[in-house]
Amino acid sequence: MASPKKEQPASLSRAPNEPWLIIQGHLDPIDQVALALTCKRLLSASAISTIMLPSSPAHKGPGTDRGECKNLPLLLARVRPLTPSGLLSPDLALCRNCQLYRPTWERYWVAVGETYARRLRRCYYREAAVYAVYVKGLIGMWKNRLSTEVACPGCQLEARWEYFERVKRLKLCYRQAGR
Repeated sequence: MASPKKEQPASLSRAPNEPWLIIQGHLDPIDQVALALTCKRLLSASAISTIMLPSSPAHKGPGTDRGECKNLPLLLARVRPLTPSGLLSPDLALCRNCQLYRPTWERYWVAVGETYARRLRRCYYREAAVYAVYVKGLIGMWKNRLSTEVACPGCQLEARWEYFERVKRLKLCYRQAGR
């Protein structure tokens, strides 16, 4: 009498690539990425197909500083940075403008603010005094963000710098026109 065979549990990780590619074909791009990131096996299987990922520049609305498409923030919210123990990192937050995970440490943004302050002092003397208070407020908003709709201090400082540059160009145009 033959001994009965031991039944082996079915393992999806041992399935060939074709079923995964069929399943992946029925998913939207965000879910395709989420599926691919579940394990190394599915990541290698997904490398065979093309996943159309949203990119930050392609998803910016005309004349706006933030994307109008919801796919990129959804993807970034699903693929959040984790600590080595697998918990969500409290030291990083998603910026609504640049769509990057940026640090929430005050000392990091103080250093960034000082860089902008040096640039500002060279060109705009009057605004430099108020600037330190402005930077402190930006850092506080970023550190204690009450919603996900907050831009990082770096993006806000860059927008402020661009504003100063536009004002400077306008003043120059008015001076030249007045001559």
